[in-house]
Amino acid sequence: MGGANFILAINLFVAGLLAAAFMAITFYDVGRASARWLAFGYLLGMAYYAIEFAIPVFDNARPAVVAGFSVFLGATIAFNGGLAHKYQVAPPWTPMLVFLVAASIAVYAVQDLPRQSLARMMAYQLPYAAMQFVGLGIVWSSRQRRDRLDHVLIAVLGASALQFVSKPFIAAALGGWGANPQAYLRSNYALVSQSLGTMFALAIALLILVIMVRDVLAEVRSRSEIDTLSRLLNRGGFERHAERAMREAARKGIP
Repeated sequence: MGGANFILAINLFVAGLLAAAFMAITFYDVGRASARWLAFGYLLGMAYYAIEFAIPVFDNARPAVVAGFSVFLGATIAFNGGLAHKYQVAPPWTPMLVFLVAASIAVYAVQDLPRQSLARMMAYQLPYAAMQFVGLGIVWSSRQRRDRLDHVLIAVLGASALQFVSKPFIAAALGGWGANPQAYLRSNYALVSQSLGTMFALAIALLILVIMVRDVLAEVRSRSEIDTLSRLLNRGGFERHAERAMREAARKGIP
């Protein structure tokens, strides 16, 4: 098994683990639509990696290449849907789905261009970058209070978008992405591309998981501090809020 094939197998396994992790969050609270969409996105990611594995067996790989592109772009759209639910922003489903159809048609059309054509490579990579920027915009536009982790997520989404933009240039520097789709996984570019994809996919997924676990723990703590009958703070909740109020008063010099 070549290096790119090995990383592709790891990606398939990791995508399954991440889908299971997000599904576990939905078991805690069935109302968490964000976790369901994120799990669906990573299940689509598994389907994409399976298609990538299968491409070398096709004599005419064009349908499989376009299908793989569409499935992976669909995975990024599902991921953005999960982000939108998480940050309480209206998911832009219609624009994203129209974009999916238009981009898939464009990728089908550019298959007639020379394999190493910059326009062909850009048609394949720029839609992924666009969806990462949409995800960044969703987090940025949220009216929820953002802390350090949310800002780190914004930065990583931006960096992930830029790595998609850079891939055509990386391919050119490494001698292209194979003479044909079947040869892609044997190219040096495939090894670098799959490695970059793994790094950013893991970073984004782990950040989202940490953020969602943070929110779950905050919700659990909030529930533990409130009397279920009166909806007032119990003793533990009162003491925690009183201690915070005292610290804030001391910081501001208020008696």
